[in-house]
Amino acid sequence: LNLESLDAPVVVFNAYKLSYRNDGREIYGLNTLLDAFFRLEVALTLIILIPQLSIAEQATLLARIDAEPRQFNRGRVHVISRPDIEGWKVISKANLFVRPTITDGDALSVREALYFGVPCICSDCTIRPDGVVLFKTGDAADLAQKIVATLKSAHSHTPEAIKANPAFKFYSAYLSLFEVPNG
Repeated sequence: LNLESLDAPVVVFNAYKLSYRNDGREIYGLNTLLDAFFRLEVALTLIILIPQLSIAEQATLLARIDAEPRQFNRGRVHVISRPDIEGWKVISKANLFVRPTITDGDALSVREALYFGVPCICSDCTIRPDGVVLFKTGDAADLAQKIVATLKSAHSHTPEAIKANPAFKFYSAYLSLFEVPNG
């Protein structure tokens, strides 16, 4: 997957597999993301990365995209369902990472985006790490506005963003456990 070859800023969505609540609602907010993406009148590429997507789920998702009446970015949606692709490598090269979940914990993919300095937009369904842009859970119009605003204000991946990685202090403390005293 060569993101550099794509002709528009790349927005990445990542989930290991689709999951559903007891009431049947899809947890990762993929429909909210698609609704927001298709509202946009600015050229963007959307990578939907779901390694464990069944053939039936993939067919349903592709049919949903093909049936979209708003045409502007429809040809720029790429569904990737291959277990050999490492999500962090795709996230690290993106212009924007989006996590539109309706329920969540401390998502590794959000931490990965922040580590690589990739701007990150998340639903406000839970407490999120510093540095993410929040949008109202389930609100496609708010997400669409945040996507445009975040891309306008985003800078390229900066070393400052990597230094702000919340795992750095943990890693430094861990390394200090193995330091050999001089003497």
